Amino acid sequence: MSASPPFALVLASASPRRQELLNSVQATFTVEVADIEEKRGHDEDPDQYVQRLAAEKAGAVRLRQNTATSSSVVIIAADTIVVNGADMTEVLEKPQDFADAQRMWSSLSGSDHVVMT
Repeated sequence: MSASPPFALVLASASPRRQELLNSVQATFTVEVADIEEKRGHDEDPDQYVQRLAAEKAGAVRLRQNTATSSSVVIIAADTIVVNGADMTEVLEKPQDFADAQRMWSSLSGSDHVVMT
């Protein structure tokens, strides 16, 4: 029999892939989606942007935690973006629909790009 972990694990993401990763290591966790505005600041570098999104997601979920038990909660939050273009400033986020996804795939085809999480 395995002992319960000394903390509750919370995934601050609706991402099926992130859930799959935690399930693959047999982690016991709950999902709490952080409802934050995902909008890049005008002068925000892509790496700053993706880090800020992850921090804001964790913070939003943290605020909803019971303060009596919050010290025993570990929150996992992340975001993923793709940076494209010769100057690596075009940020591609979640596609709005299939046509948007196709447009993104076309723009990535044959070009250098970076995936940031």
